[in-house]
Amino acid sequence: MFPSDKIFAAIILIILNVGSKNIDLTLSPAQKHIFGHEITKQLVIFSIAWVGSRDVKSALLVTCIYIIVVDVLMNSKNKFNLLPESLRKLETAIDTNADGDIDAEELNNAIKLLEKMKNKK
Repeated sequence: MFPSDKIFAAIILIILNVGSKNIDLTLSPAQKHIFGHEITKQLVIFSIAWVGSRDVKSALLVTCIYIIVVDVLMNSKNKFNLLPESLRKLETAIDTNADGDIDAEELNNAIKLLEKMKNKK
């Protein structure tokens, strides 16, 4: 039906990425805790990379690159981050009560801050 497995894998990967946004998974607190672990996130990245490449070595390489870029270089809490100071300040400016959630008031304040920064340029 398909000329190659790579085309089929690419189609399935697109379906997974688009379709997964529309699936409502009701998870228990224990399941949320499990999926919140860093190793679980890394396993998901590896799975996506493997489905796309069908090669374990390539998938491991992509996963390692992802971890280095996202978890180290773009993580404002890591001492090796490469984010500009303005973005690091923006992160703490948005979540003003440091609860990890952004409520409507914090969102409105962030929008005002972004508009102020935009007008400053």
